[in-house]
Amino acid sequence: MVGCGALGCENIKNFALCGISCGPKGSLVVTDNDRIEVSNLSRQFLFREENVGQAKSAAAGARMKQINPAAHVEARQDFIGATTEHIYNDLFWKDLDAVVNALDNIEARFYVDRRCVEFKKILVESGTMGTAGNIDIIVPMKTNTYADDGAADQSGGIPMCTLRNFPYIYEHCIEWARAQFEDCFVSPMQAVGQLIEDPASFIARITNEVSKAQSEGEKEKFARKAPGNAEKRRWHVEGSEPGNVHGAVL
Repeated sequence: MVGCGALGCENIKNFALCGISCGPKGSLVVTDNDRIEVSNLSRQFLFREENVGQAKSAAAGARMKQINPAAHVEARQDFIGATTEHIYNDLFWKDLDAVVNALDNIEARFYVDRRCVEFKKILVESGTMGTAGNIDIIVPMKTNTYADDGAADQSGGIPMCTLRNFPYIYEHCIEWARAQFEDCFVSPMQAVGQLIEDPASFIARITNEVSKAQSEGEKEKFARKAPGNAEKRRWHVEGSEPGNVHGAVL
């Protein structure tokens, strides 16, 4: 698993409770080159005040062992990318059963996606944008890859969770201030101008947007009840063994 932020903490907790990597041949390698800061404690629930300053992967791995002592977890503090291919070499990738992304930047996501396609490994991709979250299971040669989906922008950008919760560098603060100004002064004034200029069209557009949102909400509720494609293809991969999560190598 790559990344031990908010998503990584949730994943590790779920792995421990489900018994993933707890079998005799099971193994979970977790890597994150970041350290715990005070601002992390409000949303990365595996960490406590005494963990501030520690490596995220080490603290999360230790917490996983507390939840499930049978877990086989190895914590690393490496960046995942071209500069660490001497560590995460071909042999390392070939030994994996699957890879889980819990990253906060686009560049690393594209890199892991390429490596999973190269070595034909299942990739569980997840991310957050504000209050929304997404998860997708990518099976090389059977489903679209992360890059193929077209929803991602390779040029990168500032993660929304960082921008909203803890803008800590100049660029974050500038972008945060710009977004706040637009939300408070630009968008409302544009809406008022449109209402004054053409009240009928404005009201019709708002009505359509509300109806569409309600319709999509109903569709989403229905979709949650029915098994989706990701669920159907979950174990339909050559060499996979349904239910054998205890011996998984991630």
